[in-house]
Parts: sequence; C-alpha cells; structure tokens
Amino acid sequence: MALHQAIQRLLLTGVRLQSFEPLPPPQPPQRLAPLFEAVESQHRKFDQRAIHYGHRYRSGFWVIYLLSAIAVLCAVLPLALGWDSPQHAFHPYARLWAISEVVVIGVVSSIYWLGHRRDWQGEWLRARTTAELT
Repeated sequence: MALHQAIQRLLLTGVRLQSFEPLPPPQPPQRLAPLFEAVESQHRKFDQRAIHYGHRYRSGFWVIYLLSAIAVLCAVLPLALGWDSPQHAFHPYARLWAISEVVVIGVVSSIYWLGHRRDWQGEWLRARTTAELT
C-alpha cells in the first residue's frame, strides 16, 4: 500500500463508502483478439509503471503538504506557548523547535527536489498515456 493510500484510510476511518460491483472486463471483437493479445504484455508493463509513479507522485505530494504543516507548527508553537520569553523555564528548548523546523523544511525540499529531478509526475503521465493508448 502506498503512503497516500494509508493516509487516506487513516483520515477516512469510520466512513462507510458505498462500493459498486466491479464491471466485467470488456471483450475485444474476435477479429481483433490476436492484436489485443500481442500488445497485452506492453500494456501491462506501462500500466504497472504508471501505477508505480502515480503512487510515488501522490505520496510525495501528501508528505510535502503534511510536513509543511508540521514545519509551521514547529515555528509557531514556541511563540504560542511563550517559550520565546527568556524568563520562561522552557526557553532553552525553543532552539530545538527552530532546529526541527529547519530539518523538516530540509526534508520537504529534498522530497520536492527528488520528485522534480526524477520527474515523477511526467513519468506517471507518460506511462499512463502509453498504457491507455495500447
């Protein structure tokens, strides 16, 4: 299970979604059956590739947005709790929150850079288009 699917299941805990019966697979015309059989392995290969990159792209998207919210929390929490005041007992720990914010921002930047450099979205769209055309 991909990360974005696990997050969706967690967020939808207790929600009963109506599921429909799966449709039967379409049957090709008899005269085109040999053609369909000839491209089936290529179709399956591109379909699996599209699913792989689609999961990677969506999971990266979810992680970036969730970690961005955590980075904001790390930035705001010490101020909200008054830890920025030198008289507060937890003032020395405010630095840890700032360091954790920078680390989280670094992780977000790394995920974005990896996804952009390896072109997760482009690979997903190319493989999906090729699978649909075959």
